[in-house]
Amino acid sequence: MYRMGMAKGVYFKPWVGRQYGPASRWRIPVLIVGESHYEWLPERWRNGDLMPVTTTQKMVEEISQEAYRHAHWTKIAIALTGENPWPRSADGPMGHFWHSVAYYNYIQEGVGLDNGQQPTAEMFSQSSEGFTSVLADLAPGLVIIFSFRVWNAIAPLLGSSGTVINSVGDLGYYGKFENQACSSVVLAVPHPRAPAFRNARNWHSTICQFIDRVASCERGTSQGE
Repeated sequence: MYRMGMAKGVYFKPWVGRQYGPASRWRIPVLIVGESHYEWLPERWRNGDLMPVTTTQKMVEEISQEAYRHAHWTKIAIALTGENPWPRSADGPMGHFWHSVAYYNYIQEGVGLDNGQQPTAEMFSQSSEGFTSVLADLAPGLVIIFSFRVWNAIAPLLGSSGTVINSVGDLGYYGKFENQACSSVVLAVPHPRAPAFRNARNWHSTICQFIDRVASCERGTSQGE
């Protein structure tokens, strides 16, 4: 079980599944990065009150318990597993998936009442410290970013980068983040609402290639120690 410290620049605490890391279904630590949160209580927004710091954790917990469905979370699960996660069963497929990963939203403040509103350039620029703090605390082998706007914001932090094309010709990006605290491969794919993500399974094989690449590197490192 990973326990985060007081990470600099982090307001919304990330979700960290019970099997995150070597105990996950992929045997590597996988961090999923979304873009932002939107307020669902108009009165709280009008009063200028902050959303709870546990917003991300509570949302993913409810999804993992199959308390409700939302296309955003379902598409992410399908992209990583290649499976329909919703047929209810005794072993809880959504719970197994979400407890194998960590999840963090890049923007560290509520964006607005409507998910059609876009984060401002200032919101993106103010969120880089939180992102690097989370990488230092969670040390993911693979970071999967579900937003090209987030990719554009963090690209200057990467040592090298390139493009990747999925099975139907849609474009994604990849790079490497390295500092004294961690070394992570970063993969960016379209936002789950984007037309290029209409069929989440189209991204499954591409994501698996990066998972296998990181897992192979980590096995090689551990065998060489």
